[in-house]
Amino acid sequence: MLPLVTVISLTYNNHEKLGFTITSILEQNYPSIQLIISDDASDNQDFEEIAKAINDKKRANIIKVDYLKNERNIGTVKHANKALKHAQGELIKFLSPGDSFYNPDSLAILVSELMKSEASALIAQTLVSAEMQIPNSITAVNTAMNGILKYNDYSPGELLELLLEECFINTTGSIFRKEIFEKYGLFDESYKLMEDWPTWIKLIKNGEKIKFIQTVAAVYTLGGLSTAKSALTDILLSDIHLLYEKEILEIAAKLPLKKRYGILFLYNRISAKKSGSLYKKAKFIIKYAPYLLAIRIPKKIKKKLINATRLTILV
Repeated sequence: MLPLVTVISLTYNNHEKLGFTITSILEQNYPSIQLIISDDASDNQDFEEIAKAINDKKRANIIKVDYLKNERNIGTVKHANKALKHAQGELIKFLSPGDSFYNPDSLAILVSELMKSEASALIAQTLVSAEMQIPNSITAVNTAMNGILKYNDYSPGELLELLLEECFINTTGSIFRKEIFEKYGLFDESYKLMEDWPTWIKLIKNGEKIKFIQTVAAVYTLGGLSTAKSALTDILLSDIHLLYEKEILEIAAKLPLKKRYGILFLYNRISAKKSGSLYKKAKFIIKYAPYLLAIRIPKKIKKKLINATRLTILV
């Protein structure tokens, strides 16, 4: 018997995107889905309208639909944890408003690939789009994590080193076993907006297996927290700074000098940005100018050139 999957969509003042995502979920052919739609005290979220649309479109595979609404805004991490407490599925899939599954079989593929492995989580490829569009109408997209199969051969230590520099895992294409939250606890509420990066570090530090598949399973629409330029990004910056101080610097202290220096560079850059001080930003640039010119800038240029070759044109 196939396991129940809980698909969670967390919304806050983005109801105009929610319908697109719900339609994508309702189109899934997977036979056993619990859908949780949770609102973090939006100004104008109308669950009655959403419920009517779902009832009109849902099929027998949607076993249960839960509507949750917070009386006050509590932030992404606490919001996700609150929704997780209502999850009845053996597997957990988050899908943010504006994002979508790649096609009607995407969830079934994610479940199949995860269940035939011993992994605690599975990561598929994600297409990145500038606008909400159905996948076959996307004219230019960038395949996130192109070539991700190689990560299956990485040791936990190698994956952890990559995660110290950036959260290279695109969570939009991920699915989790619920048991990891029972084993290690829910998302760390020390953070307000960032639930994914600390979780990947925690799982890999504890030896949990992450499986990567070279299959497109989701579409990520630009314009979310990680790409927005707003006051929320200041909170996200504080979250990242906290992650360095709470996790990354301790792990980096055990690395060879060259790699440790790179991590310290990133930490000090975040610290300078977080301070908002032009003096501290200028001081950082002066201190790291040789490193920037010799290593970081050439590395960034090389990465952009590689990404440019991954531009995928779909017709």
